[in-house]
Amino acid sequence: MPLQIAHPALLAAGLACVAIPILVHLLTRRRRRTVRWGAMRFLLEAYRKQKRRLQLEQLILLLMRCALVGLIGLAVAGPMLGGGDTGSRARTLVIVIDDSIASALVGADGRSALERSKAAAVEMVNALDAARGDMAALVTLGAPAQMRVLPPSSDLAGVSRAISQIEGVQSSADWAGLSSELDSWLTQAGVSAGVPEVVVYSQMLEGSAPIDRAIKPLSRPVRMRLARVEDAGADNVGIVEVRPPRSLLVVSGLGPADLASPVRVRLMRSGAQLDDGVITTVTAWLDGVGASGVLGDSRPVGKASVSWSQGQAEADASITVSPSVLEGVSSSGVLRVEIDRDALMDDNAARAPIELRQKLRVGLVAPTRLGMVGLGQFDSADWVRLALMPGEEEAAGIDVAALQPGSLDRSRLAGLDAVIVLRPDLVVAGGWEALSRLVHEGGMLVVAPAAQTGSQTWTDAMVEALGLTWTISREAAALDAGSVLAEPSGDDLSSLLRVLAGELSFLVRSVHVSQALTIESPEQDVLLRTSAGQVFLAMGRPEEARGAVALFASAIDPSWTDLPTKPMMVPLFQELVRQGVARGARGWSVVAGGVLPVRAPGGELSPVGEGQGVRLPEQGMPGLRRSGVWTVRDAEGVSRGLLVVNADAAGARTGTRTTEQIERWLGSMSPGGLALAGGTEQRGQDGQAHRRPDLGGLAWLAFAGALLLGLGEMFMARLASHADAGGGA
Repeated sequence: MPLQIAHPALLAAGLACVAIPILVHLLTRRRRRTVRWGAMRFLLEAYRKQKRRLQLEQLILLLMRCALVGLIGLAVAGPMLGGGDTGSRARTLVIVIDDSIASALVGADGRSALERSKAAAVEMVNALDAARGDMAALVTLGAPAQMRVLPPSSDLAGVSRAISQIEGVQSSADWAGLSSELDSWLTQAGVSAGVPEVVVYSQMLEGSAPIDRAIKPLSRPVRMRLARVEDAGADNVGIVEVRPPRSLLVVSGLGPADLASPVRVRLMRSGAQLDDGVITTVTAWLDGVGASGVLGDSRPVGKASVSWSQGQAEADASITVSPSVLEGVSSSGVLRVEIDRDALMDDNAARAPIELRQKLRVGLVAPTRLGMVGLGQFDSADWVRLALMPGEEEAAGIDVAALQPGSLDRSRLAGLDAVIVLRPDLVVAGGWEALSRLVHEGGMLVVAPAAQTGSQTWTDAMVEALGLTWTISREAAALDAGSVLAEPSGDDLSSLLRVLAGELSFLVRSVHVSQALTIESPEQDVLLRTSAGQVFLAMGRPEEARGAVALFASAIDPSWTDLPTKPMMVPLFQELVRQGVARGARGWSVVAGGVLPVRAPGGELSPVGEGQGVRLPEQGMPGLRRSGVWTVRDAEGVSRGLLVVNADAAGARTGTRTTEQIERWLGSMSPGGLALAGGTEQRGQDGQAHRRPDLGGLAWLAFAGALLLGLGEMFMARLASHADAGGGA
């Protein structure tokens, strides 16, 4: 282990003082004037016989005096080995404070873990000495990890102020980001950074210390120390997810399936006990959001209770929504869910954006037919129009607009929520480009082959314009007479079909398919297959598009399939339109610290309520660290929808970690190992304990050596003087 010096200047001065005994020795050897007298011959003869021994004695005495001065200088300079006592030399201190959601846990003293961490960190910074060359850096751990003060600064008062200004966030601890940022700084600083100290202040609970995720080791050595904020983990219940019945609701025409599904709330419980008999009350509200981005009235939706059993860690709660709750609500709303207060409040609320429409506007792309026709003369457009508006209740929520296939452009598609193309063979290239823009802006596109033509030459133009990865044949293949739709398994059941799950088995098996195009698409895009395994309905989202595209393999015509005459026709098209539009709805939800799903270069996030706006950069966007509701505005200031940021419940788990687990996991980050505050052991990447040397005694050893050497010098000087204490005349 290399020897380090706390005060190199004092050591240099001490070594320079070694020259003093040498100078004294040389001065005592200066030539004197020789005076000869009678008996001198005998003395010279005796001196020649003892000269070698006297010179050796003088040399030993000189070396002892030089070593004595050198040891005194070394002791004063503060010697230490490797990672020794840093209190007597210039220090580079990197303070890492856990400000993640777990740090909001309130202890028995009424203070949160973050408050105690900040107090301890300020005390450590105040103990530094800028005059000695001490510097400090500050990093906060909440995702994404932030370099508050880095590279280290000698403005210690400023670092203390920065620590005092830290506020807790609702994201989880970002150890990967911490390792990356520290490694980047160490690489840039090189040897000029020396071997800095990294002190981590954290409770190291289950949420803040995810030991199942490996940490990338630093490429350069540091002295890492964990100042663990000790506190017994308390039981905590948090909201993991809120799922509304739909993300888009058509208020004027709520269908039977719109509110058939309740509000589903998933809860997570953590801690040391997880006792039974604990009851959690879940309450939901609907908060309206005005066009100006201001919160409106809050309406109670309902309540539910969850009774926990012994050791139970997860549970679901369901709250039924009444149609009366939606009356008079503005175009956008937020479903807010809260649970009972506990020791960690930050994960006790969660939100989900809901878009409310009075009507959906659907464009039907097919040639216009003049006059009334009977049921036997229905074409694809007639069947689809009947499925969208089978009765007064459904018709109240959907307006159908007829569009000519050859004249599609952006102006004619403006204001439409969905477009159903039933004569794709008549759509020109410019029309496909306009439909592509509709999908990218959040619209829903449904396409079915034309029954009136044999070869479907439009498929390549559609795939290219929309940027799909599908392969579609141009010719339809005839299927066996007994081919029907296959019932999707539970694992393959999409959210679009899950609403129909209760009757899906009967509905699909009653639909026969006689001919269909061959569609090759990713498995996750397949909604329905035939009993022969061919894709009947695929639905996907082009890259960077908000909306979705659905493609039928068969024309909506009895000559291809009897779907138009079967009970499945109405619910299938109702769900395709309603849920397809909902997929491109003007709302996003993300966990705090996660990657934002919003793309609005040059735009802004405006907070709903109090707060400051956030500019959206041209490229990349760091995750928001605090929960809240934001209005997304593009570069022109036009609202694109609501962004909801919820607390990271996984990062709020309050179960405890053992010391061995923490040392093994966090020690893998530092090549020099990990030391606990006040401890004398450190653990390397192998997890094994290594005894740290007691480095404070090296200076005392040097002083003790100097004392012994001084006593030896006195004895040697007496011996070399050849003085005779007995003396008579």
